[in-house]
Amino acid sequence: MKKGIDISYWQGNIDFSKVAKNVDFVILREGYRKTVDPKFMEYVNGCKKNGIPIKGVYHFCYATSAAGAREEAAVCMENIKKAGLGKDVIVFFDFEYDTVEKAAAQGVKLGKSECILFTKEFCTYVASQGYTPGIYSNLDYYRNMYEPDLIKKYVFWLADYSGEADVPCAYHQYTNKGKVPGINGDIDMDYFYDTENKEDGNMGRTAQDYLNVWRSWLGFSEANGKFKQIIDLYNSHKPLARGYAVQYRDEWCDTTVSAAAIAAGMVDLIGTECGCEEHVKIFKAKGIWIEDGTIVPKPGYIILYNWDQGYQPNDGYSDHIGVVESVSNGQITCIEGNKGEAVARRVLSVGNGNIRGYAAPKYDSQGTVPSNPPAG
Repeated sequence: MKKGIDISYWQGNIDFSKVAKNVDFVILREGYRKTVDPKFMEYVNGCKKNGIPIKGVYHFCYATSAAGAREEAAVCMENIKKAGLGKDVIVFFDFEYDTVEKAAAQGVKLGKSECILFTKEFCTYVASQGYTPGIYSNLDYYRNMYEPDLIKKYVFWLADYSGEADVPCAYHQYTNKGKVPGINGDIDMDYFYDTENKEDGNMGRTAQDYLNVWRSWLGFSEANGKFKQIIDLYNSHKPLARGYAVQYRDEWCDTTVSAAAIAAGMVDLIGTECGCEEHVKIFKAKGIWIEDGTIVPKPGYIILYNWDQGYQPNDGYSDHIGVVESVSNGQITCIEGNKGEAVARRVLSVGNGNIRGYAAPKYDSQGTVPSNPPAG
């Protein structure tokens, strides 16, 4: 079980560096009606910069028709994509008392059938975009506005402040009176029940989850200045490897490997470094280093290069690093930081002479689908 929070504009200015030390995840309000939450983009950036996993977003519905619910879903998805959130993020539909009251003020009566219909419209659209839909509900609406089959179809987030969750759920909002350093006032607190991996707690720590962080950074470059976000994230994580804060003028390929580990919550699996050869030492200490550049790697393997030698076995000095995204027909597709001063893909043959070796982090065996899989 993991502990998190859900936040919206009403939490005001937040010190995410403090929040990061006290929660395992966050759920953000994306918006309401066709309006984005005024703090949504700021909160997304704050979470990313400080390595806080964003498990989900929620949209507060004010639709008065099924078509309106679908339109709200389309706007919601646009905002999520603009924020650079991958398809591992759950998109929750939030239909509440205020939804019904505001509709009544417009002369529209909403009941159980409309709640179900609007939920289906919203969630169907979210699923059509390749994202995972979810439903947020309290016990009253769970019992009186929804049907069990619909709840079971999607990820369920229950609001129940009476103690233990009274009905099965993946997420449990257990209080609205929580306190978290870095946020002023009361805050909603949530549990995430790790039902698939209760023993090892590795859910959300998979090769695809790690790769989804990389995919969200594709195109970050020195030219557009976005590479600074990667370096800032690396420098925000303490302690710094060898006590060194990476400068914007430095090479940043291994900094990207480490920053992605921070963002994905996998520092213990991958470690943090800003120097390739120093990172190899970490991989060896973790027992995940493969001193063989001829193997067929798996997605999520860290790949090391030595450009000064073009044949195997290659046991020279490591001077570049990236991550394996996929392998097909003898070709490896990698994503690398600082490839041509940008986060970009490279394709090379299995056993290429410049491959120094691989690290095989001990990911969980299951994971989310690629948020931006390579063509073909």
